[in-house]
Amino acid sequence: MDTPANAVVKNSIFSNHKDEEAIEIDAGITGTVSHCLFFDYTVEPALGDIVPTDTIWADPQFADAANGDFTLAGTSPAVGAADDGTAIGDSRWDPTAVSIRNDVQVPGHFNLAQNYPNPFNPTTSIQFSLMGSGYTVLTVYNMLGQEMATLLNTELRSGTYEVTFDAADLPSGIYIYQIQSGGYTAVKKMLLLK
Repeated sequence: MDTPANAVVKNSIFSNHKDEEAIEIDAGITGTVSHCLFFDYTVEPALGDIVPTDTIWADPQFADAANGDFTLAGTSPAVGAADDGTAIGDSRWDPTAVSIRNDVQVPGHFNLAQNYPNPFNPTTSIQFSLMGSGYTVLTVYNMLGQEMATLLNTELRSGTYEVTFDAADLPSGIYIYQIQSGGYTAVKKMLLLK
């Protein structure tokens, strides 16, 4: 998994696959990795400079993973270990859940929203929706067309996402952000005022 700057990875279960890392964070990336469970590791996850907190290294004890049943056993170390006291992983896996809210909807169209706040100093949020899965690149350019930052460069599933852009090292001015995913491309302007 490629990771954007200021990454937050939490409440997730990771397993390596064929001696490849299930998660890889480049050195120099800031962010947090917390309340995660890692298992079946012959290769340690590459977390760059991030030191994971509240992390478990154990078998999650899935009911029948080979046949697609990822319900956690009541004795699983993942039960109650998430940051909100629920189970790490998908809420549908939690054997202690009384009700599960499953209102995730696939967006009906691709959309790149206007950043907020705008103008901003020095951080702003960029939200976008993907109707289908695809390799997604979110890039920031100055008005001369020079690339200033790549905020995302990874495969994403359909859904709505939000990325934080920190322009602390950039001068005031108008910047352009562009998203490309599958055959979809959209561009918006934003104003950094320091």
